[in-house]
Amino acid sequence: MGRHPEFDIAPGIHELPHSTQERRFRLRACGTLIFGCVAVLFLVGFSAAWEELAEGSVIIMAMLGLVTIVLLGATPWYWFRKYRWHFTPTEVRYDGRNLFGRVTWVEPLSAYHGVVAELRDVFLHVQRRGPLYTLRLKHKSDGRRTVELYRSPAPDGLRQKQEHYAKLFGLPALVKEGKGYRERRVEDLDRSVRDQVAAGTLHVSFDPSAPPPGRAIRLRFTGDAIVIHTRGYLLGLARCFLTPAPILTGIAVVIAAGVLRSEATAMFAVVVAAQLAAALTMWAAPRILPNELVISPQEVRTRWRHPWGTFRGTAIPANQIEEVVVGKAPGGRKATAVQIISDAETLRFGAHLTREQMEWVRECIIAVVSKPERR
Repeated sequence: MGRHPEFDIAPGIHELPHSTQERRFRLRACGTLIFGCVAVLFLVGFSAAWEELAEGSVIIMAMLGLVTIVLLGATPWYWFRKYRWHFTPTEVRYDGRNLFGRVTWVEPLSAYHGVVAELRDVFLHVQRRGPLYTLRLKHKSDGRRTVELYRSPAPDGLRQKQEHYAKLFGLPALVKEGKGYRERRVEDLDRSVRDQVAAGTLHVSFDPSAPPPGRAIRLRFTGDAIVIHTRGYLLGLARCFLTPAPILTGIAVVIAAGVLRSEATAMFAVVVAAQLAAALTMWAAPRILPNELVISPQEVRTRWRHPWGTFRGTAIPANQIEEVVVGKAPGGRKATAVQIISDAETLRFGAHLTREQMEWVRECIIAVVSKPERR
C-alpha cells in the first residue's frame, strides 16, 4: 500500500462488512505528470540554448532527461494502480490492479493470528528516517497476505487503534516480544487488571509474606500502599567501567612515558584517581537518588527520591491499568523492564533488576491494584 506515513484502513467502523480502497495513487499520478511536464520544459529550454551552454551542461542535460523519463514513466504506473479490500465477519478479500495486470485472493478470517503492533524505522520523507508505528492483521502462515491496517509516525493513539481493530475482527491484540507475540484477548480489551482478576481471566499468585528476591529491592509499607525502593543500577555501570581499568591505566602510562615525555608515575596516579572518582560517583548516586514504585489500590506511581524529597513522579490510577508485563516497549528500543500500561500512558520500572525480581514486582503490582478501593 505504499509507505506514506499516514494511513487508517477503517477509522470509526465498528462492525463488518466494510470495504475500502487506496485512493492516493491517482493524486500521485497527477503530481508526477506535472513535475514531468516541468522537466520537459526545462529540457526544451536547454535545447534551445544548446550552442551557448558550457561543456559541463551535457551532464546536467543527461540528469534532467533521466528525471523526466522517471517522472513520466511513473505517471501510468500510479494511474492504473489500485488496491481494494473487503472485510466480512468470516473472510478478507483483496483485489489489486497495476499496469501489468490484476491480483485477487480471498482468505478466511480464521487464517489470521491477530492484530499486531510494530515499530519500524523507515524513510518517512526524502533524506529523513524516522519511526513508523503500524498495525497489521497478521496472517498465520503467509506474510504476503498480512494486511496493513494503520500506520503513523506518531505513537499517539496506537493502543486504542489496536483495540479498535481487534474488536472489529474478533481477534487477539498481539504485542511483539522477542521472537514471539504476547496475546491480549478480545474479551480483556479495555478491562482493567482489577476487572480481569475479578473475572478470573488473570490469576494472582503473589505471596506478600515472602521476601523479595535478591538485595536490590527494599520494601516500605505505608497504610495500604507498598513502596518498592530500588538501587544499584549505576553500581553495575561502575563494575563495567572498572573491568577494563587496568588496561586503560597501562595504555595511559605507555603514552605518558613514551609520547608525552611525562613522568609515568604521576600520570598513573592521575588515571587511577579519575577511575576511582568515577566509580565512587556511580556507587553513591543510586544511594542518594534511588528509584521508587508506590503501589496502592488507588494508583501506581513511579518517582525518584533525593535526601530532601521526591521528583519526577508519574502516576496511573489503579482502575485504569489494563496490563502489567515484563518486556520491552514496541520496537525494542528500550531495555526490558516492568511496564504498567493504561490506554493513556505507560510507566516503566526496574530496568536494572533481574528477570526474577521484575516478575516479583509484576506479581506485587497485580495483587495490590486488584484490591477494591476503600471508600
